Amino acid sequence: MKTRLFFSLIITMISSITYAQFEFGYLFGAGITDIYEKTTDNIIDNTYSPAIGFTGGVFCQQGIISQNLYVKADLRVSQKGAMRTFLFAQGQFSSKYREDVYYAELPILLQFKFFPYLKIQAGISNSFRLNLKKNKYGYFDDSAINYDSRYDLGYVIGLIAEYKQYFLEFNYNSSLIKIANYWRLQGNISSDDITYYNRTMFFTFGYKLFSNANDLSNK
Repeated sequence: MKTRLFFSLIITMISSITYAQFEFGYLFGAGITDIYEKTTDNIIDNTYSPAIGFTGGVFCQQGIISQNLYVKADLRVSQKGAMRTFLFAQGQFSSKYREDVYYAELPILLQFKFFPYLKIQAGISNSFRLNLKKNKYGYFDDSAINYDSRYDLGYVIGLIAEYKQYFLEFNYNSSLIKIANYWRLQGNISSDDITYYNRTMFFTFGYKLFSNANDLSNK
């Protein structure tokens, strides 16, 4: 009896996943990107400030078990980085320019539909830095910080609104691991424990190229 019940449950779960809605399409958007710091000595660092960045790529999402639960995966390229403050003439003058840092990203999100056209989503984002290389001295010419690794792991939370084959989403993404560790002198105080992290807030528009729903226009 228990064996039959177990196999019946497995078959039900497989059937639910098999016949659940699968969708595929593309997305693009823009938002605010930033590189922010943390210090053990509460030193305020003014090297970076928020900037405008862009993102784009493809996505797929699969319904699981019920009509309210989905898994979504994106493959996108994002322009991260921030505005960098550059001091010259012994700090008497300053200027700003955008420090562009490009990442290939793979966010994997769990979505819950709490209203016919609205979902909340959360998950993990795996990112790989595509540009910026060290010079022969071991430093980065195009960055104010020295990156520890090309890999960045972050968390994502967001909200998505869908209508027929279109959707609009907002995602907040922040690093879970440091992207750089740096020593800096601030006035008469020094710290060898300043760590840097990525942070983005993107608004993204998406279009569903394929759906195995019977009639996408009547969703």
